[in-house]
Amino acid sequence: MDAIYPTSNLFLSASLIISFFILPTAAAAPNSQLSSGQPLVDGATLISSDGIFELGFFSPGSSTNRYVGIWYHSFSAAAVLWVANRDSPLLDTLGSLTIARDGNLVILNGHKAVVWSSKVASLPSNETIAELLDTGNLVLNNSDATVWQSFDNPGDTYLPGMKVGLDLVTNVNQVFTSWRSNDDPAPGNFTLGIAPDQSTQFFIWEGDKPRWRSGRWNGQVFLGIQNMVTTYIDGFKLSDFQREKKLYFYYTRSNISHRYILMPDGVDRHLIWANNTNNWQQLWAQPNTQCEIYNRCGNNATCTDSTDGKSPTCSCLKGFESDNYGKAIGRCMRRKPLQCETNNGSTAGNSDRFYLIKGMKLPDLSYWDLDPTNDTQCKEACMKNCSCKAYSYQAGIGCLTWGRELVDIHMFSSGGNDFYLRLAGSEFGTNTMLSDHLL
Repeated sequence: MDAIYPTSNLFLSASLIISFFILPTAAAAPNSQLSSGQPLVDGATLISSDGIFELGFFSPGSSTNRYVGIWYHSFSAAAVLWVANRDSPLLDTLGSLTIARDGNLVILNGHKAVVWSSKVASLPSNETIAELLDTGNLVLNNSDATVWQSFDNPGDTYLPGMKVGLDLVTNVNQVFTSWRSNDDPAPGNFTLGIAPDQSTQFFIWEGDKPRWRSGRWNGQVFLGIQNMVTTYIDGFKLSDFQREKKLYFYYTRSNISHRYILMPDGVDRHLIWANNTNNWQQLWAQPNTQCEIYNRCGNNATCTDSTDGKSPTCSCLKGFESDNYGKAIGRCMRRKPLQCETNNGSTAGNSDRFYLIKGMKLPDLSYWDLDPTNDTQCKEACMKNCSCKAYSYQAGIGCLTWGRELVDIHMFSSGGNDFYLRLAGSEFGTNTMLSDHLL
């Protein structure tokens, strides 16, 4: 998901990205582990063995509520990376984190009532140890086997070593969820995860509606992210999901200070800590323009960002026209029916043809055809199938075809993909400009 943009806003101060947190001032616990019978009280902390990560109680922003969370111990304590009791805050400083009799990691309030639990099967508590690892992962081990870990229960932050994605057997989608606000870590309105249709795309959803998508992964970059370069994506790897039945993106980097955070406003930011400025540097953010908002211009229409930052330009695709007669874009409807739909394409010299559009973020809802092995075969397969309305052959993926409405099309100012749109032959006529794109 990494990309570098030559804008003047790449560097954000920590005060713009995160709010300040009220953190404990008591001396840190001397180790990274929590054993049965040794509760961690409010004011004490665990620190990972390399001294990078810390776990303890905190209050976010202007709130006085208390939560158990993980933050950077070594350079940026204000960046809370994970919260246990997101929607079950403690109202005072009398809480504790401990291992219960059934072996679960639990948070207790001042009355010793459980407000949060790891919810694993009952285990011998004397064989259970919680440990904060050097990766920032909080693990619960029983007889040296990990039975629960925070990396499998993510919040709003994606760290190196984590995975996000879909279990194709159980259909469990492991997603990231924004905070409600900078003062409230309760689950907010936005989630980030992998598309359930197995299209290898990242999505940000607002509620149950798509807000942004990355485009398909081609093994090196996400096709829907403009000017994405492979040198900045060297941490992502897609699982062999057809064999493993798990569609996961794994993220690994040697620099542990990298993180992605899904902000309360629905923007996903890639940040890295810069020691020379003691500040957060933004490497990437999406959505960043109006055209990056999902299907901003509607079906069968393209979205082009304005150069002055004002409203984008919406235009119907070639061969489509607005049903609103120029007052607004309205709905983009096909101007002339495809020949294959009217007479099986038998009109002499006027059968369906393909029109090339360059520099595009490919539409959503594509079908991955495994049979064609090159562009020519992909074109032929689409032409033989009247329900195929467009195609694009992409290195690293193969033949993509579209049989439904064409949605979420962004015209890039540079880069982008070739897209072949099926039109009735009569759309071309004798127009030489169209013939330049005729296939």
